Amino acid sequence: MASITTEGRSELIALYTAIFNAAPGATNLSEIVLLKESGKSLEEVATFLTGKADFAKVYPALLTADEFAARLVANMLPAETSAAATTFATDWVKSQLASGKGAAFVFASAVQAVRSTNNPDFKPAKDLLANKVDVSTYFSVTKLLSNPNLLDLQNVLTGVSSSSASVNTAKTAVDAIGSVVTPVAFPLTTGLDTGAKFTGGGGNDTFDGIVTDAATATFTAGDSLVGGSGKD
Repeated sequence: MASITTEGRSELIALYTAIFNAAPGATNLSEIVLLKESGKSLEEVATFLTGKADFAKVYPALLTADEFAARLVANMLPAETSAAATTFATDWVKSQLASGKGAAFVFASAVQAVRSTNNPDFKPAKDLLANKVDVSTYFSVTKLLSNPNLLDLQNVLTGVSSSSASVNTAKTAVDAIGSVVTPVAFPLTTGLDTGAKFTGGGGNDTFDGIVTDAATATFTAGDSLVGGSGKD
């Protein structure tokens, strides 16, 4: 029986977005929810996530402590954050790394701090993280969407800012993901292929055959002909 609470799940989503700057998707979220339900702490879940191959795409091992801190702060603190708050956050990350703390500890601590802060200097960061969680929840839980490609998961959060209006825009984009038209493959015959059965739809359909003067298959934008000539 599921034991995760809504708040507990939101914390995991916040952790994932902080580490990868991406929505987790239903598959990845289910994976870390099971870890949390098995008794793992937030830092242990972070250790699991920072051990994934995708982590090196965001934070490659070649980064110095200064570069790592700069990248983390840029992902979690929006541009309107005060210079003093940005400097404080950057110095904190560097000090944790210098003291021997790993990336997992830094991410878990940063997420918990930002989500619970009442410091007005960090309100933009708190709003940004909350909005990313909102959109990620819509994508991963409400719509139950998944994607194995990190870039696609990052694109879910493209444009999300500390502004509430950005959430609505991002959710509209998520709705569009769920309405993408599936391409169709049309195997042409040696006869005259006509009619609705051989008319391309809204996707990038493929017509597999050989073009002759009599061929009358109807193409739409994005369709291609395999084995013949011409692309619409």
